[in-house]
Amino acid sequence: MYENANAKIVTCGDITLASWVEEDSTRDNFNRLKLVYSVYDRLAETWSEPKAVYDDGHMDAAPNLATDGSDIYVV
Repeated sequence: MYENANAKIVTCGDITLASWVEEDSTRDNFNRLKLVYSVYDRLAETWSEPKAVYDDGHMDAAPNLATDGSDIYVV
């Protein structure tokens, strides 16, 4: 895991979501960091495979998660 991953976890209702920054070796050095997320499955007690939040090829940094009690937002 990228040492400055800046991992965040938030729960909203039955959904627990984690988000962090990881290195993507397919990108150039300047845009190497990509924001990804994973959803926790309480029944299986496992996390989903990480997926990009929005992979536009540009560097992502300093993500944060927020909830209003109904939805989860990446800010």
